[in-house]
Amino acid sequence: MKKTMIALATVAVTGGAFAQVSITGGVDFTWGKTVASTADTSYAIAQKTSAATGAVAGQVFATPGVGGAVSRGLVATDAYIDLAVTEDLGDGWKAKATTQFNADGAWGAGMYVGDTKFILMTPVITAAWASTRSGGILDAIMLAPIVSPTDHWGTTGIGNDVMARGTVDVISLSMPLATGLTGAYKYVEGAGGYATAPNLNHVLGGYYVNGPFGVNYEFTSRQYPDNVQGDIRQIRHDLTGTYDAGVAKFALGYESGVLGTWNGSGAGKAAGAFFAAVKGSIGRVDLGLNYGKRDDASFVELGGQYNISKQTFVAASYSTFTATAVTVSGTAATAVAGGAFSSDSWGVRIGKSF
Repeated sequence: MKKTMIALATVAVTGGAFAQVSITGGVDFTWGKTVASTADTSYAIAQKTSAATGAVAGQVFATPGVGGAVSRGLVATDAYIDLAVTEDLGDGWKAKATTQFNADGAWGAGMYVGDTKFILMTPVITAAWASTRSGGILDAIMLAPIVSPTDHWGTTGIGNDVMARGTVDVISLSMPLATGLTGAYKYVEGAGGYATAPNLNHVLGGYYVNGPFGVNYEFTSRQYPDNVQGDIRQIRHDLTGTYDAGVAKFALGYESGVLGTWNGSGAGKAAGAFFAAVKGSIGRVDLGLNYGKRDDASFVELGGQYNISKQTFVAASYSTFTATAVTVSGTAATAVAGGAFSSDSWGVRIGKSF
């Protein structure tokens, strides 16, 4: 788990300022198994297209894999190094840069760059530039320790239909507005890296903490490229609430519908999504549950983790996903009737951070 730091060096730099350099990382191995439903041979496919251009506007659930498929095995789930440098610029100003190098997967797999950020902190405002993945406040409330090969982000199951994320480039500005209240503006490009027609998102957020209670809200407005037309969703609301009771944490979340879906439909990804999670700790043991539902797609995850030490752990989890056919009607909409889909995934992981 990406938590523990053991290397912290203080290096003198020009101008009398100081930079703190940290090197952290970890290695995890997981044995997992995922079983897809055998009733998945005719799962519903339905899309809303633009009458003007025929461009797919991303109406409903993704098509899962072949019904009855089973995947299992042992894999190096995480093998990563995190680098962070923080410099005190004086007068309450600080600069911080972080990046991650990953070498997950089988022997001989290539290394790739993970989250990369540059943060400039001033006495009044904090500015950040990041190459990361979307998910934001909804991802943060998934509290249970899940190590299943197909989790709530699973692209091979239908978890991705309830909660999805992708590569994004972000510029954000945040500042305290009142006691416990922080406001933020984010400019988000949805393609990741250079792109001929990235989705441009403007996000306004408010984040409030009062003792054990927390409430977070984000309003997102998306600007689509000129070649995407039609009555598609361009506004989304995300809302979460959390409560920390000490031995247990509780969270609820709501998302108003996936951007890019047809405004004329409340089905499939156009429907709102609801989330709930709980996590309890007893000594070195953490136990938790995640739940999410959007229209007829839902996931339930149960997970537990035993912390052998501050840096070494053993975890196990079970994730289940279900979805049923979706039919969409309206101008330029097409649908193919289908049956239900389900997926079950188990995982056991051992790992050490450093």
